[in-house]
Amino acid sequence: MSIKSSIEKLTREIAYKKLIVLDGNVLDVYFHKWKFLSLNEYLPGKIKESAFFDDVYVWDRIDGLVFGDITRIETPQAALEKGNEIEDLAESLFDNSCTSEIGQFKKPTDFYPIMYRNIKNGKRKVAFILNFSNYLFPNEQGLSDDDRENLTRITKCILEQNIDLKDKSYGSAIILVTNNISSIPVSLYQNNPDARVISLSKPDREERKEIIEAVTNFYCLNEKLETDESGKTDLIDALDNFTVKEILQTVILSKNQEEFLNIEKLLSLYKYGKKESPWEKLDANKVKEIEKILSKRVKGQDGAIAKVKDVVIRAKTGLSGLQHSKMKSKPKGALFFAGPTGVGKTELAKSLAEFLFGDENSCIRFDMSEYNHEHSDQKLIGAPPGYVGYESGGQLTNLIKEKPFCVLLFDEIEKAHPKILDKFLQILEDGRLTDNKGETVYFSECIIVFTSNIGANKVNPTMTFAELKQTIFDAIKEKFETEINRPELLGRIGYGNIITFNFITDIDISKKIASAKLEPVITFLAETKKIKLEFRNKDEFLNYVIGQVDKSKGGRDILNKLEDVLITKLAAYLFENEGYIYPDSTLNVEFNKKNNEISFSI
Repeated sequence: MSIKSSIEKLTREIAYKKLIVLDGNVLDVYFHKWKFLSLNEYLPGKIKESAFFDDVYVWDRIDGLVFGDITRIETPQAALEKGNEIEDLAESLFDNSCTSEIGQFKKPTDFYPIMYRNIKNGKRKVAFILNFSNYLFPNEQGLSDDDRENLTRITKCILEQNIDLKDKSYGSAIILVTNNISSIPVSLYQNNPDARVISLSKPDREERKEIIEAVTNFYCLNEKLETDESGKTDLIDALDNFTVKEILQTVILSKNQEEFLNIEKLLSLYKYGKKESPWEKLDANKVKEIEKILSKRVKGQDGAIAKVKDVVIRAKTGLSGLQHSKMKSKPKGALFFAGPTGVGKTELAKSLAEFLFGDENSCIRFDMSEYNHEHSDQKLIGAPPGYVGYESGGQLTNLIKEKPFCVLLFDEIEKAHPKILDKFLQILEDGRLTDNKGETVYFSECIIVFTSNIGANKVNPTMTFAELKQTIFDAIKEKFETEINRPELLGRIGYGNIITFNFITDIDISKKIASAKLEPVITFLAETKKIKLEFRNKDEFLNYVIGQVDKSKGGRDILNKLEDVLITKLAAYLFENEGYIYPDSTLNVEFNKKNNEISFSI
């Protein structure tokens, strides 16, 4: 819905709905007759144009009454200062303009009786617009006696009006303007046939086009938009979900740069605070070597690595998601890693983050077993206003604000509550999410990886890879399409992006994994204790370790066996001989095949 249609809905329904709660994009400015107007300037005029009301008044608790013909207001004697007449009161208010700094009746307890009296008498049809209504009431449980009295007055204003079907509208109306619907007591509008909640939208494409046409000359870009119709179209599309104010802010941002930017870099600077994207800096020759680089850490999963390479190349060339929209709003890629436990799914995601962004910490991991309750989405996007933790924001949205260029890893996605999965539908489709404070965060510069062990209990190392892959795939489809009824999530990811990892059955690959996991131990001793660790018969030692590994548990069991056979005994030896091992010593490790034991010597 566009801004125009939202306002049209309001001006249409105000003829028969006597309480309108207007929420959503109410803090924006609105393009009207080649001017940018605040809602305080825009809305009263639109309501007056409807011709349903004799007078329209605007009030807030800071300025009091700031719009309307005050001479026509009926004011209870108690609300007037002693000795004042209605004409004297009119002089202290400004009518039909928004230039006065001071109004009257700033306290709700002073204003509500006036509103009640003018609506109840029925002599004129009036509309009262109450701005910043989110500051009028505490939460439902915290209402004071005065708050309850004010709410009662508003309700009575609505209910105690006669319905005259001879007229095109029946009675007066109240409009509560708020940017947070949860701050309005639900008892005021819930199950109330006289009430309507209308959400004011952000500008749609046609409205953005109209705005861009009006401000084109003010942009300072490396190509003039006046003559670049293609660039203008791209800008209009890229500004999807922007408020009018945010669009105008991009104009100001372009004017304050030392050099002219293109549209893509301008919006990257606005959204992420960076002119240069790590994707642009990604070396093409390095991408050509991606399979070789990733396979140094992830062994025996060449098929998975090849698929990751395809995603990276699409992202590098800028072709990610173009079949869906040229706005490039979707994430750079979405992958679903499936298969047995301990075969390198998480390791590949971490390796990819290091490859792309130079730091393994750019892989942001979420353990989805922590999000298995219906309201766990509050942990991702933040708690609603009034709830504990609101100020902290959401874990996911906060991290994306801090690191927009990252690999997002959602581990064991099947353990999340089905309603949590709905958040991923928006992320995968639109590349954005709105947090509890109304701020939009963007996912269009990250790669999203889901991992899952679905079907792992139905496969074993004796299966062929084709059998394993089909079994896992069928189990995933059953889970998402039937059990949790979220087939659209797989549709957003793409069935072709479901990557199955195989068991690690090749002994040589297992030995390479074990050998690679010994390197951190060797490096640690060299850097912290200045000790050189050497294996006299390393191959025999690795053969023994691999022989103890349960293949169904994957590479994780290799780590467990290394800990049992080597790490624990090495730690004990170092502890017991702490005073006898000096820097620059060589610590020899020898494996005895006869008793399958290791020994140490300096």
